[in-house]
This record gives sequence, C-alpha cells and structure tokens, in this order.
Amino acid sequence: MLVHNQTRFPVFIIGLTKPDFAAFDCHFADCFMNTLLKIGANEEQMQSAQDLLAPVSIHKSSDRSVQGTLNQMKGDIEHMLWYDNAKITECSPYKTAAWLAGKPCNVKGQKDCIWPVDAMLKLLSDNSISNNRVVH
Repeated sequence: MLVHNQTRFPVFIIGLTKPDFAAFDCHFADCFMNTLLKIGANEEQMQSAQDLLAPVSIHKSSDRSVQGTLNQMKGDIEHMLWYDNAKITECSPYKTAAWLAGKPCNVKGQKDCIWPVDAMLKLLSDNSISNNRVVH
C-alpha cells in the first residue's frame, strides 16, 4: 500500500516477490494507471499522470497524518477481507485502490476531509492545464 502525501490517493499492489522489486516502477505505474482508469480519469488526466510518472521515491513518513491514513486504509482492507471471507491474492488491486480512494480522509490541520479521488483528479487536471498553457 502506497499513499500520495498531498492527495492521499492509494496505490495497492499485491503478490510481489523479491525479484519483482527490480521492476517496482513498472508494477507501480501499472497499478496507478489502472486505478485511475477504474475511477474514471479522462484522457487528459491519464496523459498528465503518464507525464508525471518518474522513478518511485519512497520515504519513511514522519507525518503522523499520512501514517494515520495508511493505518485507516489498512484497517478497511482487513475488514473487507474478514467480512467477505476473502484472500488478499483474490482481490483486484485496482478495484481495491479505487474503493479506498472513494473514502474521505482526515488531514491534520485541515477543517475539511480530503476525498482522494477528487484530489488526485484535480491535481492531474491542474497539471494538464499548466502544461498546455501558451506563453506569449
């Protein structure tokens, strides 16, 4: 489970083995882009996401708000697995991440919740607009 700090948008990757980590960027891109498709990203947002993809940079987060989001999402997945009596390997990573992205997240210091779906699509739309501006 990975979460974007600003938007709290999740990427859920399952079933990786040690050799898979050599191609982690490809696995991440696959899960991220397919999750965007699941949430209904339009062509411009998909292109913006593709343009923004870079080698994955994973940091140990000291931001307790981000850690809280990760813990909440982890608990949601555990509940889903228990309630549906499912195995993690039978879950669709794209569908699961899209489901998680549709839930509100509290962010320390902000009055309103973040909806990861809306926040990520807005970020991608804003990036698409700024990349298409003509400078006179």
